[in-house]
Amino acid sequence: MSIYSRNSILLLVLYLSFVSLGLPDQTLGIAWPTMRMDLQKPLDYAGIIVVITGSLTAVSGFVSGWFIKRFKITIILAVSCFLTAAGIAGYAISFSWEEVLLAAAALGLGAGTIDGALNNYVAQNYGSKHMNWLHGCWGIGATLGPVIMVFSLSYGQSWRNGYAVIAMIQFFLTLVFIFSSGLWKKNIPVVSINNSETVSTRFLSLKTFLSMGIFFIYSAAEFSIGLWFYSVMTEGRHVESASAGSWIALYWLFLTMGRFIVGFISERLGNYKVIMLSLYGALVGCGLLLLDTACTMIIGLCLTGFSFAGIYPSMMHATPKRFGKEMSTFMTGIQSGSASLGIVLLPPLLGVIITATSLEVLVPLLMFLITVMMFLTFFLDKKLK
Repeated sequence: MSIYSRNSILLLVLYLSFVSLGLPDQTLGIAWPTMRMDLQKPLDYAGIIVVITGSLTAVSGFVSGWFIKRFKITIILAVSCFLTAAGIAGYAISFSWEEVLLAAAALGLGAGTIDGALNNYVAQNYGSKHMNWLHGCWGIGATLGPVIMVFSLSYGQSWRNGYAVIAMIQFFLTLVFIFSSGLWKKNIPVVSINNSETVSTRFLSLKTFLSMGIFFIYSAAEFSIGLWFYSVMTEGRHVESASAGSWIALYWLFLTMGRFIVGFISERLGNYKVIMLSLYGALVGCGLLLLDTACTMIIGLCLTGFSFAGIYPSMMHATPKRFGKEMSTFMTGIQSGSASLGIVLLPPLLGVIITATSLEVLVPLLMFLITVMMFLTFFLDKKLK
């Protein structure tokens, strides 16, 4: 088999992997209303599942670099994917709350490692366009997961069947990773972590914390719009639920489409310009969300979603250039872990703030966070070269 054929097949594997990885990420919200009735748990218990999954995703992301150093990429991917598949299957066969929490833990442990390993591999071996397109494929998966669950519930089947279908897809992906071992390049040698000077100068540097801060804030801001702006529209601005729901769907749709579109121009502009232009666009989009009209809210959500599209993939792809190829093996996992931690911690905090003050405080807070990201990005890429 020629190198070109191997690369083409591996790209197909990567695209399918990102679609598959997105499948469970937005599914719990659809399944939970009927799931909680079967488990006899209150509505807010979904938050416990989210915290467990997100926290362990962060932890496994933080340590993924150490696994990448010690094991072949296909072993890491196969084991991690098996854990995610087992966790999703665990939801399908759980009949007690304790079993659900155990399944959530398995899902989180697998998700963080596989996310860090895949992002590192793509950042090391492919251009920024593929990083954007691959994360666009994640968006396709995140859209298809709820569709699978809705289909299962709508046709008189149980939420368990929806999770069973997603689990089978994940188990199939595990086999794909196992049998595609000959297509993957060998792990790139990474810096030793045994030397105390290396740890202090490389991992505890200002650059590391700036990068972690960007990922922490970005993922929280992206997630918070989808989580809280629906409440701003329905409870604060008296928008009908159906309209508000469809406008939030547009936000996610433009975020997904934007990643495919940004992929065509990312290599021409470079990662730094893509990130900064995206942040400016997101700031303008959020500015439109301050206005209480249907037109400005729709345009604002679409513009913000589209602007957010290229930020995460471009930041990931910039990792080898920012930190060097050796350190990027660890930094991709640390950054994905920071993103997961941001989703776990910051959106609930924003919820507490808007509950104690006003729903209208949400958008100014998001604009402040976007501005902070601009300064962090500038200092990371311009001041600390």
